[in-house]
Amino acid sequence: MIPYFTLASGSLLSYQFYASPEDPIYAGDVIVIDDIIKNLHFFAKITEIGSAAPNAPVPPHTVAVTAYPLGFADERKQFHPPKTTPNTGSVVRYPTSDDLTFLTRAMGDIEIGKMRSGTGVLEGVPTCLHAKMLTQHMGVFATTGMGKSNFMKVFAASVMREKPFGMLLVDPHGEYVTGLRTADGSVNYGLLQYKKKRANLSIFSIRSDEVLTKNRLYRLSFSHHDFMATDLGLMYPLNTAQQEITFALLPYPGEDILDFFLNEDVDSLPSSIKTTAYLGNHPKIVHRLRSLDPDALRVIQRHIEDMMERCAFFMTKDVSTIQFIVDELFQKKVVLIDVPQVSEQGELFIIAVITRAILSACKERAAQGQDTRQVLIAIEEAQRVLGENSMGAQIFREVVMEGRKFGVGLCAITQQPKNIDRRLLAQMNTSVIMGLSDQHDRQTMATSAKQDLTKMMIEIQTLDRGDAIISTLGIPFPVSAKIYHYESYIDRLNQE
Repeated sequence: MIPYFTLASGSLLSYQFYASPEDPIYAGDVIVIDDIIKNLHFFAKITEIGSAAPNAPVPPHTVAVTAYPLGFADERKQFHPPKTTPNTGSVVRYPTSDDLTFLTRAMGDIEIGKMRSGTGVLEGVPTCLHAKMLTQHMGVFATTGMGKSNFMKVFAASVMREKPFGMLLVDPHGEYVTGLRTADGSVNYGLLQYKKKRANLSIFSIRSDEVLTKNRLYRLSFSHHDFMATDLGLMYPLNTAQQEITFALLPYPGEDILDFFLNEDVDSLPSSIKTTAYLGNHPKIVHRLRSLDPDALRVIQRHIEDMMERCAFFMTKDVSTIQFIVDELFQKKVVLIDVPQVSEQGELFIIAVITRAILSACKERAAQGQDTRQVLIAIEEAQRVLGENSMGAQIFREVVMEGRKFGVGLCAITQQPKNIDRRLLAQMNTSVIMGLSDQHDRQTMATSAKQDLTKMMIEIQTLDRGDAIISTLGIPFPVSAKIYHYESYIDRLNQE
């Protein structure tokens, strides 16, 4: 039997009612308050549970419950912000799926799970994100082990299913392609297991030719032309003198920069105070560099030599699949960059090069008056490139600050939202908050999300694996969700 309660008091900031000790009440429970006088149905989320005050007019051991107002629905089931309060004495109860019709209508088209209330889920109320909001930037915030990878696979599969935009994922561990074997011996699915929509998935890989052929993967290749000197800042710590060199090289093609540093000795450069003639192939580069710090030039040369060795799996002189990747994204496919065993620095280099190409192509389309192509770029461990002092990360900052004008969104995935530049965090219109163990991370998200989450701090702290709080402008209030188990979700999608 579903318990009913009576509203004891309320304001625009909170509602209070009492319950008996045996009533199953949990933080995060969604409740409905039926005001028959105003003919309105108020919705709230339980935020605090404690003992009733000794002087309260209730029996001993009564539980006092506080709930945070979410809004109200009128007789036409239209939802409104909490601009009025229910009358004292109104009935308090748990919602049915019919009560939440307004919320089902407000959901988007990218399904990720079911709406959660306390420790259970509300059947018939799926949680779905709005595609138009996601290309205005998205954040996924979760400590390791709280279901972040499962969420990203569920999300990517839903994008494959609906094709609302192109989505780029870089996979340095192989978990998104075929899945990884877990400690207990079971095998997790990858995106390849979503066989029904395989045509909506393009995978570019550095694996062997045998694996490429077997799984219908494309060979990932970057040409020297794709390189920019400032990419070194993503791969190596650079001091001021070294940064000055990378900025000085910005006007020159990547193939010329690499040819110069790989095939000519910077120690033989003519001095700026001598008239020694230069006999090499790159006089313009030499003229730009001859007055700069010789020690810094040697360091840059060593970095480039090391970079070429690290990236030998996919760096070629002339062959590039970058344009092909952009074209596939413009076809609204999920594009997966499969680079197992590539270093963290190499991974960042790959993301930067492709991101630069995507933004450039979208800007060019806009300049020519063509239709905007919507693309979402997912970046794991985003604090590496979106921190306040991130080196060489200008392309990602550019996407966050102005990408939405050209249809390019960023999905920042991180365990440490507190280390993201607050100005960039404020640009993310959709936040998926999973378990965060650090208090400062929780506080950062509670105060920076587009909807006020400060009253939900206890719920954020007690999220279980696979649980999430979704804050987005497309849904009228923050929604708690139970993210689908990926393997079960894919089995269902393959049977549709």
